[in-house]
Amino acid sequence: MIDSQMPFVPFQRDKHAYVLPKVSRSAADPMAPDFPIPPPELRLGYARAPDVYLANGQRNVQTMLELLRAAGAHLERGTRFLDFGCGAARMLRWLADFASHGEVWGTDISAEHIVWCTQHLAPPFYFLVNTTLPHLPFEDRYFDVVYAGSVFTHIDDLAQTWFLELRRVLRTGGMLYVTIHDRHSIDLLTHAVPWREVPFAAFLRQNQDYAAFAHTNFAMFTLGRATESQVFYDIESLCERLHGLFTVRSVTEEAYGYQTAVLLEKP
Repeated sequence: MIDSQMPFVPFQRDKHAYVLPKVSRSAADPMAPDFPIPPPELRLGYARAPDVYLANGQRNVQTMLELLRAAGAHLERGTRFLDFGCGAARMLRWLADFASHGEVWGTDISAEHIVWCTQHLAPPFYFLVNTTLPHLPFEDRYFDVVYAGSVFTHIDDLAQTWFLELRRVLRTGGMLYVTIHDRHSIDLLTHAVPWREVPFAAFLRQNQDYAAFAHTNFAMFTLGRATESQVFYDIESLCERLHGLFTVRSVTEEAYGYQTAVLLEKP
């Protein structure tokens, strides 16, 4: 849990001082065939094996780009992307072609992740630490595409405010791609192999609140609060909640593992 007086996760938060060593440019060379891979402790549970970690991120980006193009997004030279909640850039690293002719930014509340990304992946990408409070230091209508892979799965009370902030930094006609837990996710985690065998499914089976909420007529529920939350939506209720702010372009189940992807356009 983040300290209430510190609305982000500081780098080396158990120390009162720190130093960042220089990283050799060869390790961060944007022309290298492969970018450095983060250590296992920064991979956020997305696989300890490097090849699986890389393939997972590449697959998620390919799915996102396919859905964007199917919705009519023009992903051309000069496109500006924002990865909101980028972690160690598992997805962002696969947007290097756009970074060379446009801008690709990653933000996260975890300074540990942003420090690693800045030292090893910048250039060609850009990174900054944001807070849990809904504010991003970008101009209005700056980005063409904003995406958030498994981020709104951890935002409860401030979700609507964050949707509005991401809408602010999107240009008119820009696209917002988010992945969420929904009723289909619940079905997969309950019944489908291999999802019912993952640690998250085991956590849910043991959670009394989940047992009480999951099969009710919910619009949304959260297990835990703030950054410790696991948030679930009824997809129809979420789309109604965003009506007037965005146009829903597509809803794609299992686009991000057991999560559902919602593609929104700023009118």
